[in-house]
Amino acid sequence: MLKLPPVVLRLLPILASLFLLHLCACSPEPTADPIDEFALYETAGYREGGAPPQPLEETGTEETELEETGAAETGAAETGAAETGAEETGAEETGAEETGEEPTADLKNNASIVDNNLPLSLLCNALTPVNIVVRNTGTTTWTKADGYKLGTVDDEDPLYPSGTRVWLSEEAEVPPNAEWTFEFDLQAPAQSGVFFSDWRMVLEGEEWFGEIASRDIAVDCPQGGDPAPTEYPANDENEVFASAVKIKQEHPEFFDIEDLDNFTKRSLAYEMMTLVINDLRSKGVNASRCVANPGLPESDPFLWCSDALVVGSPGFGTTIDIYYSWSYPGDPQTSVTEEGGQTGVVTSDLIPLP
Repeated sequence: MLKLPPVVLRLLPILASLFLLHLCACSPEPTADPIDEFALYETAGYREGGAPPQPLEETGTEETELEETGAAETGAAETGAAETGAEETGAEETGAEETGEEPTADLKNNASIVDNNLPLSLLCNALTPVNIVVRNTGTTTWTKADGYKLGTVDDEDPLYPSGTRVWLSEEAEVPPNAEWTFEFDLQAPAQSGVFFSDWRMVLEGEEWFGEIASRDIAVDCPQGGDPAPTEYPANDENEVFASAVKIKQEHPEFFDIEDLDNFTKRSLAYEMMTLVINDLRSKGVNASRCVANPGLPESDPFLWCSDALVVGSPGFGTTIDIYYSWSYPGDPQTSVTEEGGQTGVVTSDLIPLP
Protein backbone atom coordinates (compact mmCIF):
# COMPACT_ATOMS: atom_id res chain seq x y z
CA MET A 1 0.00 0.00 0.00
CA LEU A 2 1.20 3.41 -0.99
CA LYS A 3 2.09 5.47 1.97
CA LEU A 4 1.63 9.16 1.48
CA PRO A 5 3.81 11.69 3.12
CA PRO A 6 2.33 13.54 6.12
CA VAL A 7 2.34 16.86 4.28
CA VAL A 8 0.20 15.44 1.47
CA LEU A 9 -2.19 14.00 3.96
CA ARG A 10 -2.64 17.46 5.50
CA LEU A 11 -3.41 18.95 2.07
CA LEU A 12 -6.02 16.39 1.08
CA PRO A 13 -8.93 18.18 2.81
CA ILE A 14 -7.97 21.44 1.11
CA LEU A 15 -7.72 19.76 -2.32
CA ALA A 16 -11.10 18.14 -1.80
CA SER A 17 -12.64 21.52 -1.00
CA LEU A 18 -11.12 23.06 -4.13
CA PHE A 19 -12.44 20.18 -6.24
CA LEU A 20 -15.94 20.72 -4.91
CA LEU A 21 -15.59 24.44 -5.47
CA HIS A 22 -14.62 23.78 -9.06
CA LEU A 23 -17.70 21.64 -9.58
CA CYS A 24 -19.95 24.39 -8.16
CA ALA A 25 -18.41 27.01 -10.43
CA CYS A 26 -19.12 24.89 -13.51
CA SER A 27 -22.81 24.35 -12.81
CA PRO A 28 -23.90 26.80 -10.15
CA GLU A 29 -27.32 26.70 -8.64
CA PRO A 30 -29.23 29.98 -8.97
CA THR A 31 -28.87 31.97 -5.84
CA ALA A 32 -30.17 35.31 -4.76
CA ASP A 33 -26.67 36.61 -3.92
CA PRO A 34 -23.41 36.28 -5.94
CA ILE A 35 -20.71 33.84 -4.66
CA ASP A 36 -17.93 35.49 -2.79
CA GLU A 37 -14.88 33.49 -3.88
CA PHE A 38 -12.66 35.68 -1.83
CA ALA A 39 -14.49 34.64 1.33
CA LEU A 40 -14.17 30.95 0.36
CA TYR A 41 -10.46 31.21 -0.08
CA GLU A 42 -10.23 32.94 3.25
CA THR A 43 -12.24 30.13 4.86
CA ALA A 44 -9.93 27.45 3.34
CA GLY A 45 -6.95 29.16 4.88
CA TYR A 46 -5.30 30.06 1.58
CA ARG A 47 -2.41 32.36 2.32
CA GLU A 48 0.24 31.35 -0.17
CA GLY A 49 0.93 31.61 -3.84
CA GLY A 50 0.21 35.24 -4.65
CA ALA A 51 -2.73 37.59 -4.36
CA PRO A 52 -6.20 36.21 -3.77
CA PRO A 53 -8.80 36.50 -6.51
CA GLN A 54 -10.66 39.83 -6.67
CA PRO A 55 -14.44 40.10 -6.05
CA LEU A 56 -16.69 39.84 -9.10
CA GLU A 57 -17.60 43.21 -10.71
CA GLU A 58 -21.29 43.77 -11.39
CA THR A 59 -20.54 45.46 -14.71
CA GLY A 60 -23.92 45.05 -16.34
CA THR A 61 -25.80 46.50 -13.40
CA GLU A 62 -23.52 49.52 -13.17
CA GLU A 63 -23.78 50.18 -16.89
CA THR A 64 -27.55 49.99 -16.66
CA GLU A 65 -27.55 52.37 -13.73
CA LEU A 66 -25.20 54.67 -15.60
CA GLU A 67 -27.43 54.59 -18.63
CA GLU A 68 -30.47 55.30 -16.49
CA THR A 69 -28.61 58.10 -14.74
CA GLY A 70 -27.50 59.53 -18.08
CA ALA A 71 -31.03 59.31 -19.36
CA ALA A 72 -32.27 61.06 -16.25
CA GLU A 73 -29.66 63.75 -16.65
CA THR A 74 -30.48 64.09 -20.33
CA GLY A 75 -34.16 64.32 -19.49
CA ALA A 76 -33.40 66.93 -16.87
CA ALA A 77 -31.36 68.86 -19.39
CA GLU A 78 -34.17 68.62 -21.91
CA THR A 79 -36.64 69.67 -19.25
CA GLY A 80 -34.43 72.63 -18.35
CA ALA A 81 -34.18 73.56 -21.99
CA ALA A 82 -37.93 73.32 -22.29
CA GLU A 83 -38.34 75.45 -19.19
CA THR A 84 -35.87 77.96 -20.54
CA GLY A 85 -37.76 78.04 -23.82
CA ALA A 86 -40.98 78.52 -21.91
CA GLU A 87 -39.44 81.39 -20.02
CA GLU A 88 -38.19 82.94 -23.24
CA THR A 89 -41.57 82.47 -24.85
CA GLY A 90 -43.24 84.01 -21.85
CA ALA A 91 -40.94 87.00 -22.07
CA GLU A 92 -41.81 87.44 -25.73
CA GLU A 93 -45.52 87.16 -25.00
CA THR A 94 -45.26 89.67 -22.18
CA GLY A 95 -43.44 92.10 -24.47
CA ALA A 96 -46.18 91.79 -27.09
CA GLU A 97 -48.84 92.60 -24.50
CA GLU A 98 -46.96 95.61 -23.22
CA THR A 99 -46.26 96.96 -26.67
CA GLY A 100 -49.73 96.36 -28.05
CA GLU A 101 -50.33 96.67 -31.74
CA GLU A 102 -47.53 97.99 -33.87
CA PRO A 103 -47.48 101.79 -34.05
CA THR A 104 -48.85 103.17 -37.28
CA ALA A 105 -47.24 105.89 -39.30
CA ASP A 106 -48.07 109.47 -38.37
CA LEU A 107 -51.33 110.60 -39.95
CA LYS A 108 -51.24 113.48 -42.38
CA ASN A 109 -54.41 114.89 -40.83
CA ASN A 110 -55.09 114.43 -37.13
CA ALA A 111 -56.26 116.62 -34.25
CA SER A 112 -56.88 116.54 -30.52
CA ILE A 113 -59.28 118.67 -28.50
CA VAL A 114 -57.30 120.69 -25.94
CA ASP A 115 -60.17 122.63 -24.35
CA ASN A 116 -63.65 123.99 -24.98
CA ASN A 117 -66.28 126.00 -23.12
CA LEU A 118 -69.41 124.52 -24.63
CA PRO A 119 -72.07 125.41 -22.05
CA LEU A 120 -74.10 122.97 -19.99
CA SER A 121 -77.26 125.06 -20.32
CA LEU A 122 -78.72 128.03 -22.15
CA LEU A 123 -81.84 130.15 -21.92
CA CYS A 124 -84.25 130.13 -24.83
CA ASN A 125 -83.04 132.27 -27.76
CA ALA A 126 -79.76 133.08 -26.01
CA LEU A 127 -76.75 133.79 -28.21
CA THR A 128 -73.61 132.59 -26.42
CA PRO A 129 -69.99 132.99 -27.56
CA VAL A 130 -67.98 129.77 -27.22
CA ASN A 131 -64.54 128.52 -28.22
CA ILE A 132 -62.91 125.18 -28.99
CA VAL A 133 -59.12 124.83 -28.75
CA VAL A 134 -57.68 122.26 -31.17
CA ARG A 135 -54.11 120.93 -31.46
CA ASN A 136 -52.71 119.85 -34.82
CA THR A 137 -51.36 116.33 -34.19
CA GLY A 138 -50.90 115.51 -37.87
CA THR A 139 -47.96 116.16 -40.16
CA THR A 140 -49.29 118.96 -42.35
CA THR A 141 -49.95 122.67 -41.73
CA TRP A 142 -53.55 123.89 -41.60
CA THR A 143 -54.54 126.99 -43.57
CA LYS A 144 -57.83 128.45 -44.69
CA ALA A 145 -56.71 128.35 -48.33
CA ASP A 146 -56.14 124.58 -48.09
CA GLY A 147 -59.65 124.02 -46.75
CA TYR A 148 -59.06 123.21 -43.06
CA LYS A 149 -62.07 124.09 -40.88
CA LEU A 150 -63.96 123.17 -37.75
CA GLY A 151 -67.24 121.61 -38.76
CA THR A 152 -70.54 120.52 -37.27
CA VAL A 153 -70.54 116.71 -37.25
CA ASP A 154 -72.89 115.32 -39.92
CA ASP A 155 -73.13 118.87 -41.28
CA GLU A 156 -75.80 119.96 -38.82
CA ASP A 157 -76.06 121.35 -35.32
CA PRO A 158 -79.31 122.41 -33.60
CA LEU A 159 -77.51 125.26 -31.83
CA TYR A 160 -75.61 126.62 -34.84
CA PRO A 161 -78.12 127.89 -37.38
CA SER A 162 -75.51 130.13 -39.00
CA GLY A 163 -74.02 127.29 -41.05
CA THR A 164 -71.92 124.15 -40.68
CA ARG A 165 -68.31 125.43 -40.67
CA VAL A 166 -66.05 127.65 -38.58
CA TRP A 167 -63.16 128.97 -40.63
CA LEU A 168 -59.55 129.74 -39.86
CA SER A 169 -58.63 133.38 -40.35
CA GLU A 170 -57.06 134.43 -43.65
CA GLU A 171 -53.55 134.70 -42.24
CA ALA A 172 -53.69 131.68 -39.95
CA GLU A 173 -51.11 128.89 -40.27
CA VAL A 174 -51.34 126.02 -37.78
CA PRO A 175 -48.25 123.77 -38.08
CA PRO A 176 -47.92 120.33 -36.44
CA ASN A 177 -48.12 120.47 -32.60
CA ALA A 178 -49.53 124.02 -32.68
CA GLU A 179 -52.95 124.99 -31.32
CA TRP A 180 -55.76 127.11 -32.71
CA THR A 181 -58.80 128.54 -30.94
CA PHE A 182 -62.02 128.54 -32.94
CA GLU A 183 -64.45 131.19 -31.65
CA PHE A 184 -68.12 131.28 -32.64
CA ASP A 185 -71.62 131.75 -31.23
CA LEU A 186 -74.22 129.16 -30.26
CA GLN A 187 -77.85 130.17 -30.71
CA ALA A 188 -80.39 128.53 -28.41
CA PRO A 189 -83.74 127.66 -29.99
CA ALA A 190 -87.07 129.06 -28.81
CA GLN A 191 -88.18 125.82 -27.15
CA SER A 192 -86.96 123.92 -24.11
CA GLY A 193 -85.09 120.63 -24.40
CA VAL A 194 -81.68 118.98 -24.44
CA PHE A 195 -79.72 119.52 -27.63
CA PHE A 196 -76.52 117.75 -28.72
CA SER A 197 -73.74 119.91 -30.16
CA ASP A 198 -70.64 118.23 -31.63
CA TRP A 199 -67.68 119.56 -33.57
CA ARG A 200 -64.73 118.05 -35.45
CA MET A 201 -61.95 119.13 -37.80
CA VAL A 202 -62.56 118.69 -41.52
CA LEU A 203 -60.47 119.05 -44.66
CA GLU A 204 -63.16 120.21 -47.03
CA GLY A 205 -63.87 117.78 -49.83
CA GLU A 206 -61.53 115.10 -48.46
CA GLU A 207 -62.08 113.89 -44.88
CA TRP A 208 -63.15 114.45 -41.29
CA PHE A 209 -60.37 113.78 -38.79
CA GLY A 210 -59.32 113.96 -35.14
CA GLU A 211 -61.18 114.03 -31.85
CA ILE A 212 -64.70 115.37 -31.39
CA ALA A 213 -65.75 118.13 -28.97
CA SER A 214 -69.34 117.51 -27.90
CA ARG A 215 -71.85 118.29 -25.19
CA ASP A 216 -75.51 117.83 -24.32
CA ILE A 217 -76.81 121.36 -23.72
CA ALA A 218 -80.06 121.93 -21.82
CA VAL A 219 -82.17 124.82 -23.09
CA ASP A 220 -84.59 126.27 -20.57
CA CYS A 221 -87.47 128.61 -21.30
CA PRO A 222 -88.98 130.71 -18.47
CA GLN A 223 -92.41 129.73 -17.19
CA GLY A 224 -95.23 131.48 -18.96
CA GLY A 225 -93.65 131.07 -22.39
CA ASP A 226 -91.24 133.19 -24.34
CA PRO A 227 -91.60 136.96 -24.17
CA ALA A 228 -93.09 138.56 -27.24
CA PRO A 229 -90.67 140.30 -29.60
CA THR A 230 -90.36 143.99 -28.86
CA GLU A 231 -90.87 146.52 -31.61
CA TYR A 232 -88.08 148.92 -32.44
CA PRO A 233 -89.07 152.04 -30.50
CA ALA A 234 -89.22 155.33 -32.39
CA ASN A 235 -87.16 156.98 -29.67
CA ASP A 236 -84.37 154.43 -30.11
CA GLU A 237 -84.47 155.06 -33.85
CA ASN A 238 -83.86 158.73 -33.23
CA GLU A 239 -81.01 157.98 -30.82
CA VAL A 240 -79.36 155.61 -33.29
CA PHE A 241 -79.52 158.19 -36.06
CA ALA A 242 -78.11 160.88 -33.78
CA SER A 243 -75.17 158.69 -32.70
CA ALA A 244 -74.40 157.76 -36.31
CA VAL A 245 -74.30 161.43 -37.33
CA LYS A 246 -72.17 162.34 -34.31
CA ILE A 247 -69.48 159.72 -35.00
CA LYS A 248 -69.27 160.64 -38.70
CA GLN A 249 -68.79 164.28 -37.84
CA GLU A 250 -66.23 163.70 -35.09
CA HIS A 251 -64.26 160.95 -36.86
CA PRO A 252 -64.01 161.61 -40.58
CA GLU A 253 -61.02 159.23 -40.74
CA PHE A 254 -63.44 156.32 -40.69
CA PHE A 255 -65.03 157.51 -43.93
CA ASP A 256 -61.93 158.20 -45.98
CA ILE A 257 -60.76 154.66 -46.55
CA GLU A 258 -61.23 153.99 -50.28
CA ASP A 259 -57.55 153.32 -50.97
CA LEU A 260 -56.96 150.94 -48.06
CA ASP A 261 -56.95 147.15 -48.20
CA ASN A 262 -60.04 145.31 -47.02
CA PHE A 263 -58.57 144.06 -43.74
CA THR A 264 -57.55 147.60 -42.73
CA LYS A 265 -60.96 148.94 -43.78
CA ARG A 266 -62.70 146.30 -41.69
CA SER A 267 -60.49 147.03 -38.69
CA LEU A 268 -61.33 150.74 -38.87
CA ALA A 269 -65.02 149.90 -39.25
CA TYR A 270 -64.83 147.84 -36.05
CA GLU A 271 -63.41 150.85 -34.18
CA MET A 272 -66.12 153.07 -35.68
CA MET A 273 -68.92 150.73 -34.58
CA THR A 274 -67.41 150.54 -31.08
CA LEU A 275 -67.76 154.30 -30.76
CA VAL A 276 -71.33 154.31 -32.09
CA ILE A 277 -72.51 151.46 -29.84
CA ASN A 278 -70.88 152.90 -26.73
CA ASP A 279 -72.43 156.30 -27.44
CA LEU A 280 -75.84 154.64 -27.58
CA ARG A 281 -75.25 152.59 -24.44
CA SER A 282 -74.19 155.71 -22.54
CA LYS A 283 -77.70 157.07 -23.30
CA GLY A 284 -79.38 153.89 -22.05
CA VAL A 285 -80.05 152.31 -25.45
CA ASN A 286 -79.55 148.53 -25.30
CA ALA A 287 -77.21 148.37 -28.31
CA SER A 288 -74.72 145.61 -29.10
CA ARG A 289 -72.75 144.13 -31.97
CA CYS A 290 -74.21 142.01 -34.74
CA VAL A 291 -72.43 139.10 -36.39
CA ALA A 292 -71.71 139.26 -40.12
CA ASN A 293 -69.64 136.13 -40.74
CA PRO A 294 -70.34 133.47 -38.09
CA GLY A 295 -67.51 131.14 -37.21
CA LEU A 296 -64.57 133.54 -37.31
CA PRO A 297 -62.62 134.31 -34.11
CA GLU A 298 -63.82 137.28 -32.07
CA SER A 299 -60.49 138.98 -32.80
CA ASP A 300 -61.19 138.91 -36.54
CA PRO A 301 -62.88 142.17 -37.63
CA PHE A 302 -64.62 140.32 -40.46
CA LEU A 303 -66.74 138.49 -37.85
CA TRP A 304 -68.67 141.65 -36.99
CA CYS A 305 -71.04 143.87 -38.92
CA SER A 306 -69.09 146.89 -40.12
CA ASP A 307 -72.03 149.25 -40.64
CA ALA A 308 -74.84 147.79 -38.51
CA LEU A 309 -75.69 147.06 -34.89
CA VAL A 310 -78.37 145.36 -32.80
CA VAL A 311 -80.87 147.20 -30.62
CA GLY A 312 -83.32 145.50 -28.28
CA SER A 313 -83.71 142.91 -25.53
CA PRO A 314 -81.63 139.72 -25.64
CA GLY A 315 -83.08 137.21 -28.09
CA PHE A 316 -85.34 139.72 -29.81
CA GLY A 317 -83.04 142.52 -30.93
CA THR A 318 -83.43 144.36 -34.20
CA THR A 319 -80.54 144.67 -36.62
CA ILE A 320 -80.15 148.18 -38.00
CA ASP A 321 -77.88 149.47 -40.74
CA ILE A 322 -76.62 152.88 -39.66
CA TYR A 323 -74.52 153.71 -42.74
CA TYR A 324 -75.14 153.04 -46.41
CA SER A 325 -71.66 151.60 -46.91
CA TRP A 326 -68.53 150.95 -44.92
CA SER A 327 -66.26 150.69 -47.97
CA TYR A 328 -66.98 154.17 -49.22
CA PRO A 329 -68.11 157.41 -47.53
CA GLY A 330 -71.59 156.63 -46.24
CA ASP A 331 -74.45 158.73 -44.95
CA PRO A 332 -76.15 157.85 -41.65
CA GLN A 333 -79.41 155.98 -41.80
CA THR A 334 -81.61 153.74 -39.64
CA SER A 335 -82.58 150.92 -41.97
CA VAL A 336 -84.01 147.83 -40.25
CA THR A 337 -82.55 144.68 -41.86
CA GLU A 338 -83.81 142.03 -39.41
CA GLU A 339 -86.31 142.28 -36.58
CA GLY A 340 -86.40 139.89 -33.67
CA GLY A 341 -83.74 137.70 -35.21
CA GLN A 342 -80.49 138.51 -33.42
CA THR A 343 -79.58 138.88 -29.79
CA GLY A 344 -76.49 140.98 -30.22
CA VAL A 345 -73.11 140.34 -28.63
CA VAL A 346 -71.75 142.51 -25.84
CA THR A 347 -67.99 142.37 -26.26
CA SER A 348 -65.55 143.38 -23.54
CA ASP A 349 -64.84 146.77 -25.15
CA LEU A 350 -68.48 147.90 -24.84
CA ILE A 351 -69.43 149.97 -21.79
CA PRO A 352 -72.16 148.75 -19.40
CA LEU A 353 -75.64 150.21 -19.61
CA PRO A 354 -76.40 152.93 -16.99
